[in-house]
Amino acid sequence: MHRAAGLLAAVTPQYLADAAPFFDPRVIPEVAPHIDGRVLVPAAREMLYRKDYSTEAMFVEHATPRLVCELEPAFDDDEGTIATAALVMSIERINEVLGVIPDAQRTNRLVADGITRRRCTA
Repeated sequence: MHRAAGLLAAVTPQYLADAAPFFDPRVIPEVAPHIDGRVLVPAAREMLYRKDYSTEAMFVEHATPRLVCELEPAFDDDEGTIATAALVMSIERINEVLGVIPDAQRTNRLVADGITRRRCTA
């Protein structure tokens, strides 16, 4: 599966965003943890721009904590981030995603109380 992640590094963010909805959902848990943040962040921004929250959620669901921290710059759209997080099944992963959003960008009225702020050190 590392080979598949390497191949994804060779495509443009727009192409990755185009192709991602057609990925076999059974493969994403194997590939997502190995995708380089330099590849996934621009593609994630493109998916947010397209409002393709369900596809983005599939990758976020299986991202490592390091990759979630690398994705932080893509989480500059509160509405898109909340919509993506709502489609993630793991509450731990939702807390991770919402926890890396800088407090100044977090929309308090949309985010439930009790989510702790994590500091990314990756």
